[in-house]
Amino acid sequence: MKFRRTASAILALAFSGSIAAHGVASADLLGSSGPGGGRPFWDPTQVNEADVKPDHAEGKFGPVTFTDAGDGDHVIPFLEKANAGKGPYYGRVQTVATGYTPGQYYTVRVTLRTADNGADWGVYTWQTYQATAQGELHIDLRIEFPSRAQVGERIVAAPAVYNANDIRRDGRPNKVDPKCVLNCERVAPLTKYKDYSNPDSIITIGQAE
Repeated sequence: MKFRRTASAILALAFSGSIAAHGVASADLLGSSGPGGGRPFWDPTQVNEADVKPDHAEGKFGPVTFTDAGDGDHVIPFLEKANAGKGPYYGRVQTVATGYTPGQYYTVRVTLRTADNGADWGVYTWQTYQATAQGELHIDLRIEFPSRAQVGERIVAAPAVYNANDIRRDGRPNKVDPKCVLNCERVAPLTKYKDYSNPDSIITIGQAE
């Protein structure tokens, strides 16, 4: 789904059977700053993600790692000239979340954020999982880095777990008020990762190779 050359959003959906849905959405904006990263209000990656509510909480995350999907380190090379035709770079998010209802379906939504301050970086991905008999979610997701990434940027992967029925097919949480149009409150997640300074969860954009 493309909006404009200078502010594009890409949505990709894939389905495995009838229960697992996943995709990636990214806003490729240059020189953006300010609230929402300078993204326009209609950008589908701009979501007011709620915090966990005490009466709507379940489970917890184990250690969250975010690495270069190619070599397993924490550095992604700068995408100079669209990576010289080599194709995009991907990060890999891995963790095991525990304490969920066995057999229940949950959607894990991973938002990329600026390390330390947690500002939304305009990229997210999602995947629906069925909790194991032990109540575990074995999370292993790949996420594409957009060409706007700049050398020195530090990006943290911040997963959140939702009831699968609370996530739309574009990967965004349902609105609390379906009639809301702009800056809408979203359904709260069951679990949310907020350790934005954990080096294991951070990828740095390095020099071009």
